[in-house]
Amino acid sequence: MWPTRLPLYWPPAPRSLTETQACAQQICQTIKVPLFVSVQANNHAYHNGMEYQYLLRAAGCNMQDIVTQPDQAQHMVVVVDNSTYEHGKTAYNELTLFGPSTVQETISCTPKLQAVILKRL
Repeated sequence: MWPTRLPLYWPPAPRSLTETQACAQQICQTIKVPLFVSVQANNHAYHNGMEYQYLLRAAGCNMQDIVTQPDQAQHMVVVVDNSTYEHGKTAYNELTLFGPSTVQETISCTPKLQAVILKRL
């Protein structure tokens, strides 16, 4: 390791845990039906949103797993983490598994953290 490169190895978190938990609570207060979650983020290529599955479940959401139970919910929350989501243009496996949908609502938690609520057609 090079000491001058240490900041690249351990950058600070993009937001506090409190801010992320507050966003999860706001999502769960908005949507009371079973739902899936996926993530569109600028700092990693994973869309399964394990951290949000945990946080949303802890905040009281009725979370379902789209991989093992694809018919258990008609809604999906796409957490947009300092990135962009264009409905019908952004594509990844979880959205494909969910299928055709419409945007029901968008929740803006912070300027860089939003939640797009999709409803399956």
